[in-house]
This record gives sequence, C-alpha cells and structure tokens, in this order.
Amino acid sequence: MELKTIIYRLIPTEKWNKFEKPEDWFSASEIDQGDLQDDVMELKKIISDNERIATFVDFDRLASVLREISQVENPIE
Repeated sequence: MELKTIIYRLIPTEKWNKFEKPEDWFSASEIDQGDLQDDVMELKKIISDNERIATFVDFDRLASVLREISQVENPIE
C-alpha cells in the first residue's frame, strides 16, 4: 500500500474531548506528530518477534495505520 500521508498530528486520548483550537497548531505542546513509516516499521517488529509484548503505543500505531488505509480506500475529500 502506498502511504499518502507520512506525518500526522497525534492527539492523546485524554485530549480528544478538548475542542478549543490552540492558537498555533504547529507549536502547541499538547499536539505531537506521528510518522506512519515509523508506525509500520515498529509494527513489523512485533510481528517478527514472538517475545515482544504489544503496548498501548503499538495499538495507537495500529489505529493510525488503519485510519490511513480507510482514508486511501474511502477518501473523505
């Protein structure tokens, strides 16, 4: 699958119900950036290593990849 998005905004779940827009989305300390290429690389490590335990971060990574697949298959644009 070809990734259309590489960098994305990662909003922690505890911030999901906060609807005020920060004045500067690019420097807001509460909004981090994610990297889909990194997410895929880290998920591949879990698949190849039976001893590695999946953490909540890995599930966040999987959610980001699934969202990208959804956007590619069913674009909202």
